[in-house]
Amino acid sequence: LQQRDEELSAQNVNFQNPINNGRTKGMTFGAAYANFLETHEYDPNERSPVRFLSDPKLSYVMTRYRQCHDYWHVLTGLPPTVLGELALKWLELMQTGLPLAALSATGGALGARGLSQQERQILWDVYLPWAVQVGGNMRQHALMCVYYEEELETDLDALREKMGISVAPNVEL
Repeated sequence: LQQRDEELSAQNVNFQNPINNGRTKGMTFGAAYANFLETHEYDPNERSPVRFLSDPKLSYVMTRYRQCHDYWHVLTGLPPTVLGELALKWLELMQTGLPLAALSATGGALGARGLSQQERQILWDVYLPWAVQVGGNMRQHALMCVYYEEELETDLDALREKMGISVAPNVEL
């Protein structure tokens, strides 16, 4: 993804995230999710299985956590860039308290390779306060407690409102 971002930047291509550019009015969550997968050429069935967890219940929780990650990109409007991933990790940390999210969010914010100084400043000044606010507006663990597959026909904006999610600020670099 970093290479793709660099290539687009080098070509002066202004890549608009279709989930965060105002064109979602009246779009269902499922349509937005399909659009996200197609735009970024993702296949949720290609994720590798969870390893290193012998407890089947913990393994299921981590599997579900990974399955839901792309749904959260759609709900927040965050692109799958280094900056977008770190912003999402901060929201995940506010919601789940998972050590993985804490390590990713903190380590990435302090020293992520692939972030320019400007992007690091945006992470601290824009996305971290957004994640704290949105995380505080939502019920604790709400991200993990939604049966997203049952919400695919729900209007995207209505689902965001129901969950207390405001779209992440769209920052032009």
